[in-house]
Amino acid sequence: MLAAEGYELARTCEAPDGDGAWSERVLVVRSPMHATQQAAGLEKRLRHAETQLTALTPPRGLNITHNFCELVGAAQGAGSG
Repeated sequence: MLAAEGYELARTCEAPDGDGAWSERVLVVRSPMHATQQAAGLEKRLRHAETQLTALTPPRGLNITHNFCELVGAAQGAGSG
């Protein structure tokens, strides 16, 4: 299993007052395992949000009229969970 992957680049930097310049080496490293875990967490949060939004949507074909205050209260309650 790959522990990390990355690349290296060199860039030239200059002092704000223009008094000096230097070259620095930059290493950019990422962990594929951490990226996979982050993506799984994002998917889980998206599924949860989708479930909450679906619960706020009335079934198709029914003529349901909601009080605006009830809808706002339900939406605020879904956002706090």
